[in-house]
Amino acid sequence: MNVDAEAFRVELAGADVAVLTNVGWTRPLLPVARTVGVQIVTDLQATPGPAHPYDQPFLAHADVLFLSAERLTVPPLDALRDYRERSDPAVIVISLGADGALMSERGQPPHHQPAVFTRPIISTNGAGDALLSAFAWAYFSGQSTREALRMACTFASWKCGEMGGAAGHLSGKELSALCLTG
Repeated sequence: MNVDAEAFRVELAGADVAVLTNVGWTRPLLPVARTVGVQIVTDLQATPGPAHPYDQPFLAHADVLFLSAERLTVPPLDALRDYRERSDPAVIVISLGADGALMSERGQPPHHQPAVFTRPIISTNGAGDALLSAFAWAYFSGQSTREALRMACTFASWKCGEMGGAAGHLSGKELSALCLTG
């Protein structure tokens, strides 16, 4: 796939953040986002760990790093340490599925956010993407990392109450209201 880096640069005008998941076609966009000066959020998906060669360009550019514990070859706390030693992004979040999420903020001890129950689970398809998107929205809207992670876990929980990856999404206003009542 050909990527128009200049069009991407133009689209970044006025942006604070770019979310670039670890798919191959986003690789040439990483240095563009860095040059423009926006923060980069990246999702390594179900990676085996920080030494995985495929992920190195993403690690080199990420300000906020997301990944799933699903295929890690080491325990999540060890993975946090290893990611810190390898790339040291401002924030690292490891999704733990039904156990919530584990977060490392640079210079702070790890924080475990338990899963949030909002309604019965129908499908977990898209839960990781929901977690990342809600975290990015809350964090870059000015919430603390811990509050952003709590909101993200709430959003992911709500999303899991619907069937399919494209269902179960809340607006920011709906998510905020749910977090106030939950």
